[in-house]
Parts: sequence; C-alpha cells; structure tokens
Amino acid sequence: MRQFVESLFVEAIKAEDIEYNNIRDGEWPPALAAKQFTEELWKTYYPYADAHFTRELQKTFHARFWEMYLTCTFLEQGFKLSCPKPGPDISIDYSDKKIWIEAIAPTGGDQSKPDSVPEMEFGVVQGVPTDQVILRFRSAICEKFEKKYFDYLTKGIILPTDSYVIAINGKRAGFPYADYDPPRILRALFPIGHEEVILDWETGKIVDTRYQYKPNIKKVSGADVSTIVFLSSEYENLSAVLFSNVDAANHPRKFGNDFILIHNPLAKNPLPKDFLKLGREYLPRILDDKRYQISFIDHIEIKQIV
Repeated sequence: MRQFVESLFVEAIKAEDIEYNNIRDGEWPPALAAKQFTEELWKTYYPYADAHFTRELQKTFHARFWEMYLTCTFLEQGFKLSCPKPGPDISIDYSDKKIWIEAIAPTGGDQSKPDSVPEMEFGVVQGVPTDQVILRFRSAICEKFEKKYFDYLTKGIILPTDSYVIAINGKRAGFPYADYDPPRILRALFPIGHEEVILDWETGKIVDTRYQYKPNIKKVSGADVSTIVFLSSEYENLSAVLFSNVDAANHPRKFGNDFILIHNPLAKNPLPKDFLKLGREYLPRILDDKRYQISFIDHIEIKQIV
C-alpha cells in the first residue's frame, strides 16, 4: 500500500500550474481557505487516487481538483465506487447497474486559435463569447465520448450495458459567472438559441415567448459544430452530462449543490431517475419527431448559516 502523503502541496518548488503555487503560498483568507478545503478533500480521496495524482496536481491543478471533488461528492452521497485505472475516473455500482463517470475540465483553448475563448479583461467592457464557450464544452464531449468511450468499449473496460456520464467542469473554459438561463451546457446539447418575444402587431403587447432554433455553431473556419447532441442517436451511449463551475476557492457548503445533471432522452442505458438528487436535474422528453420538452427539478439544499 502506498504511504499516505500528509500534504498535497510541496514546499520550495515552483510548480507548472500557477493556481497550485498561489493556493500553496497565499497568505490571504481565500487562498488559505482553498488550501484547507483541498487538503480536507485529499483525506477522503487518497485511497482512490492513482500513483501519479500528487505530481499531476502540480501540472493541472484544477482538472485534478475536479476529479477529487467529484469523487468525494459521490462518496458523501453513500455510493459504492472505485477509481480503476485504466478507464474512466469513477465506477459506481448502483443497484444492478454499472455507472461510469468521466471527468474533464476544459480550458478556454489556445489563445492563438480563432475559436478560443478570449480572456476576461477586468475594467474593460466585453461581450460574453457564448458561442466560443459552448464550442469548448462540445470539444470536451468530443474528447471523452467520441474519442475515449469507444476505446474503453473495445478494450472491454466498459460493457455495452453500462451507463456512461461525462462530468464537465466549466470554470476554466471562461466567463463562468456570465452564464444565463437556460445555461450554456444545455445549449451545447440541445438546439437552443436566443430567447425571442412575439408581439401583438396592434397593441404592441407580448403574446408569447420562445427560443430560436440553433442546431449548430459555426466556427471561424466555416465548419458547423452540432448542438443536437441529445437529439441524435449517435450519442445514445452517452447517458447524461453532469456540469459544475466549482473550484477550490468557490464551492457550496453541501457538496453537489452546484451540479447540473442533464439526462439524455435517447440514452440506451439511461441513468436511474433517482440516481443523484443534487443541484439541478434536467429531464428532457421527446414528444414526437419534431418536438421535445425539457423540465427540471431543483434539489438544491440551502443550509442556514447560524
């Protein structure tokens, strides 16, 4: 058995990840609280971490933090889980089902590329680059489903009857606090455009509202990226997408209150409806070959501050 590493943060080194260095060395309250929170998660997560976790934390702190937070949240909910390697990050035994969770924390992309998310400039008026952020979410889905899932399937790591969930952390993709309703992650999976109003021509009063149909986002190159992921049978092996903007310095009192869980209405191996009662849960439903409906349930638990 590996020797327990008391602290995740190694002193007297300059890590590759700036966030790692800032949290380790920071003396102001938010940094101290972030460090303490990360260390507390580690005490729970340690038995599930792979041998390279502490080293990888120095390279990609936020992505590794997301894996740790995700695992600790499921453990707090009482799930029986493991983190086998190779394979997706989390394997959960739920009733007679096997549920795999694959974590990813996309960044805003290479700033030299035209479709990357521009960096936020404080004190400067900027438009919110919604399409670019959604493209980063779609890229994350592509990386984990289109490129990784079928490899796991071929190698027998995942069985055809297992559920598969991609857990996306959007904090580093850019502009996390400039989201709106419906959230961008939902717009990456369904063709939901801007909200528009219908006016009565004579009175000028609003008589109805609706969302524009937006089946794709056009990249600078002219290529179209589809946003009908959960309306396409090509993604029937993707059971759901879980989303969060949590980071070490910004997290809810109750783990998972920040989650957004979006079920795939066409999933071949859907998640059980009572699987995860945390945050907001979206329940899409196919009405016919041209219509669908999306409802949601808020499971957010608000703890009173005494």
